[in-house]
Amino acid sequence: MSGFKSSRLPCVVKGNEHITEDDCRELWCAVLAEAWREAFTTSTTATPRDIAVARRWFGSRDFHTVCALAGLDGDYVMCGFRAAVRGDRPKDVGFNPRGTGPVPKVWVAA
Repeated sequence: MSGFKSSRLPCVVKGNEHITEDDCRELWCAVLAEAWREAFTTSTTATPRDIAVARRWFGSRDFHTVCALAGLDGDYVMCGFRAAVRGDRPKDVGFNPRGTGPVPKVWVAA
């Protein structure tokens, strides 16, 4: 990915609080999980357009940036996403017990 020079995230200091690399990765994993939920929502308030927009985000440049910041392999996540769109249930995709759709487990980059 152009412009992404390091796999190490900077440690941010705000006051006496240190935000660690793990904190940053957790945030970006949450962003990815929310996008996944939106792409597979069964909510009656979501329009088909909302779902289509969420699904188009997967595979985009922003998607790959979020995966990199989360420490995940974007291509591997895309394989799981495509399988979920097809209706397959790959072993590395979890399903939310509350019925809100598939939620990705952490796919760690090798």
